Amino acid sequence: MEEQEKLQKGFSDIATEICRLAALAESARDAEDRLRCHEEAVRLLAKELAKIEPREAALVGSTLHRFASASDFLSNYAPPRLELLPCASPSQTSAGVEWEWPPAVALWRTFDTECGALLRALQQQNGGGGPFHLAVLEPTSAAVNNEDNLQLELFTQILRPLQQALSRSDGFFEAARAPQDVTKTARADFVLQSRVNKELLVAIEVETSALVCVPHGSNLPAVYAAADSDSNIVKCVVRLFNSLDVVPFGVLVTDQQLFCMRREGSLLLCSPSIPLAAGHVHCPPAESAGPGCPSAAAEPLAATCAAAAAAAAQQEQLEGVGARSSAGALTAVAGLYCMAKLSQQWWARPPQQQQQQQQQQQQQQQGAQHPPAAAAAAAAAAPEPALRLPTDAESHYTSRQLFPGRCFDPRVPGGMPPFLGTSRLGIVAEGAVGGRAAAVKLVDLWQGTAVKAEMRREVRVYRQLQPLQGVYVPHLLGFGFCDKWQYFVATSLEGPTLDCYEGWTLDAEATCAAAFAALDAVHRCGVLHGDINLQNFVLAAQQPAGVGGGAAAGGGGDGGGGITAQLPQLQPRVMLLDFGHSQLVAETAKACGLEPASLMQEERWVLQDLLEWKPPAPLPLPLSPLGGTDHGSGAAAAAASGGAGGDTGGQAQPPQHGMPETDTDVALPGGSAAAEGAGPPAAHSSAGPRSAVPLPPPRPYGRPSGWRQQLRFSRPQTSHVPRSRAPNGLNGGRSASRLSARRIL
Repeated sequence: MEEQEKLQKGFSDIATEICRLAALAESARDAEDRLRCHEEAVRLLAKELAKIEPREAALVGSTLHRFASASDFLSNYAPPRLELLPCASPSQTSAGVEWEWPPAVALWRTFDTECGALLRALQQQNGGGGPFHLAVLEPTSAAVNNEDNLQLELFTQILRPLQQALSRSDGFFEAARAPQDVTKTARADFVLQSRVNKELLVAIEVETSALVCVPHGSNLPAVYAAADSDSNIVKCVVRLFNSLDVVPFGVLVTDQQLFCMRREGSLLLCSPSIPLAAGHVHCPPAESAGPGCPSAAAEPLAATCAAAAAAAAQQEQLEGVGARSSAGALTAVAGLYCMAKLSQQWWARPPQQQQQQQQQQQQQQQGAQHPPAAAAAAAAAAPEPALRLPTDAESHYTSRQLFPGRCFDPRVPGGMPPFLGTSRLGIVAEGAVGGRAAAVKLVDLWQGTAVKAEMRREVRVYRQLQPLQGVYVPHLLGFGFCDKWQYFVATSLEGPTLDCYEGWTLDAEATCAAAFAALDAVHRCGVLHGDINLQNFVLAAQQPAGVGGGAAAGGGGDGGGGITAQLPQLQPRVMLLDFGHSQLVAETAKACGLEPASLMQEERWVLQDLLEWKPPAPLPLPLSPLGGTDHGSGAAAAAASGGAGGDTGGQAQPPQHGMPETDTDVALPGGSAAAEGAGPPAAHSSAGPRSAVPLPPPRPYGRPSGWRQQLRFSRPQTSHVPRSRAPNGLNGGRSASRLSARRIL
């Protein structure tokens, strides 16, 4: 009796925690936060409910399933049926994207045969793992009213149970939110990825049956062929086709059915429809839209489905093969497992790129015997000329032009562009523009029209900051469309960010001063950054001569910043980047009814809190020419650094008398501590070409010496390009930084 009461009390505690997580999920702002809460609840259940009875599982809002093996689970598990509400909000899938149409969409007729062989192999492998219990959270609601709610239910009722059931017998994969470092910017709703290396296996796209629905007796290729080019079902298929250009396996799932897809070059193969729950599929009628519902939510599918059924019947008569194969016996979890297994086999096969390289090597070895043929092969393999993009107009290029030498096969070493980090909307990868290393920011235009608008706003800000390019901000190298369905902004590739350990290899105090100088320079051009984060401050790739030696490189031996009165240091070059949230100072001040100086000072206070360093007022403005060359405008950079200050009206001024015209990528102007108006950053004419950084103010509290070396060797390296941050209410809803070296120590 005591044991039963103790067990019930334990279940009560678990139920309380589940309720708390459910409340957090309901109050979360977006689907990702809700999913995170439910993931935590599922992990709690998996840990605590491994051996409980069904009647006890009901105490914590879950259903306990018993299976004889993993094969038994794949054959018999059926999630609860979901009901689509009449006014379910559709996803916006067009956004005016110029997509690449699949030349052919065909039925994957061998899918059931391939999947059956994989399921038999699993059964023969240790009996499928033996019997086990599986606790599955009960659905929050049987009704689905939007795509976010559908994603949550699919994850808790299908993806997570699949991962748990196969964890002991064949747990090579896991379900997760889509990573952004494999498939360019095409980010599916979910993925199946390898557990060890996090390699992408299957991209999973979620849509409601209001957008995609294939009736019983038909198939997706037939419905696709009969639909209008502007229909939602065509857009969904085309979007998934474009996202499978790297890893060719994907799944399209709705609240009623699931389709497995494989891309083979320009051919897209689609499996027969697999129902999520028992019973036939019921496509929502056109009159199901309620008052105030979007018209796209109730797209009239009757005519399309009728034409598709007729086409499927005709195809059946011509080929003598049923339009729907025995895949109807497959469950949704079995289809997902088979796709993950097929992708695992694809990863294990040698890619065609390696075979082509071997053939080229053989041709080169035969070149001595056949010189003309060898010369022709060498000419064909010659690299393309360096790509140069205009910076005053949008360009249309392919990913192979922006990332030369990349085959976009993740199985080939060096086949994918180096992944530098993530931005709020997409990814940042290392490319090349004009023979110069570039940080290429890519976003998926399928996300909506606001994505392109934000990228174009960032381009306008870079143009506003043209006098600072190469000095305080990176060079803008080009922008426009990539592969038609992506938008890119390419800037010069600089050094590590200040939120990683490599960003503090130079003198700490001088680096802090240089960060303020960059921010002040941007302010004096009339721009508010809008996202002050240490991840948005980078060390310039090229530093002034003399920076990095002595105390700056050694970490300092006196517990301070390493700057001494006997050996003054040159200020490092720090640049500010990622202007997606930027606004003009004058416009923002007018809209908010505040003084421009107060808005700029607020951003300086945020940076001061991040660095835990108070700059002297005013900061020195050193200039240090570097002995290098670039393609920028030397006059513009000199004007930006040598302007008169507040009365310039925001326009670049000619270089001051006696100040050398330096190149934009080699000049090192400083910044002003008090930015009171829009205009180029001011510089004192008496500063000269070189100016030592004076002693910083004393620290408010002591710190141990050598902290930069401790950070460099005690933690792994991190990316050198901005990464997305979780909202925390600071700085417009974005976190300040994940690294504050002084707080750590």
